Amino acid sequence: MRKVALALLFLAASIISAYAQPDLGKPYRVETFSAKDASRLEVQTSGGHIHVGKGDDDQFTVEMYVRKNGKSYDEGEVELDDYTISIQKMGNTVQAIAKRNGGFSYMSWDDNYSIHFVVYTPKEINAELKTSGGHISLMGLEGDIDAKTSGGHIACEDVSGNVKVSTSGGHIELTYFEGLLDASTSGGHIDISNASGDLTFKTSGGHIKLNKVSGTINGKTSGGNITATITGLNKGCELKTSGGNITVQLPANEGFDIDAKGSRVTSRLTDFSGSTERDEVNGTVRGGGSKVYLKTSGGSITLTQLD
Repeated sequence: MRKVALALLFLAASIISAYAQPDLGKPYRVETFSAKDASRLEVQTSGGHIHVGKGDDDQFTVEMYVRKNGKSYDEGEVELDDYTISIQKMGNTVQAIAKRNGGFSYMSWDDNYSIHFVVYTPKEINAELKTSGGHISLMGLEGDIDAKTSGGHIACEDVSGNVKVSTSGGHIELTYFEGLLDASTSGGHIDISNASGDLTFKTSGGHIKLNKVSGTINGKTSGGNITATITGLNKGCELKTSGGNITVQLPANEGFDIDAKGSRVTSRLTDFSGSTERDEVNGTVRGGGSKVYLKTSGGSITLTQLD
């Protein structure tokens, strides 16, 4: 039996730490499957957390945790007659699914058990993950991943591939990412660091923080601030906020076109050629190149370059 220390350490180091259980306790059930001919993972639960991390290359290990009122239960302590549980391997897919018969209800939270899954997989995996109210964390994976939670946070570390993550109300944090990203949250913040690739992300009300990102960058927030350190541009960068400020550091060794519009725009870019107005900067840096478009409807923009 594998401890959940990896998952908990990751959660503690991320935005999830303030909201996650301090310890999932003892597992209710543990299943192991051969990774031979298995390349896909499907996990679904109502109200519980999901962690998927790199384990052994030749097997899948699924740990199921059952908790209620701060206590964990094993298989001999409680019957889950109100739930349909499926942990199995079907064809090329390993499934870990927990559904409450009649659906999950926030109104009867005290009467519900929370069912969590911790899954260890080979590094290369395609995964579909869904929870109605818990957090999702991913670590050390590569592949096509679709992760969705209705109310929790999402954190990814050392993940690459084609990744889509969405939450209706939580925050999103990614570190050490490479690939194609589509990230969205209806009300939380987005923090991305040490990431490269084709990066698309949006939040309806939170801030956006980017640290050491490169590639093709497209981000939008309806009401928060945007701060970004961009180390490389591929096909361009577009960052927009409806009401916040934008502060961006741009590469010092690349040429690019710049178009920045806000209530006030301050630029400290060198080798610039173009027009500078109080509320707009438009031109080229070091002869031009990829397009950098920045816009805020009600805030200010500050442009600097990396040392």
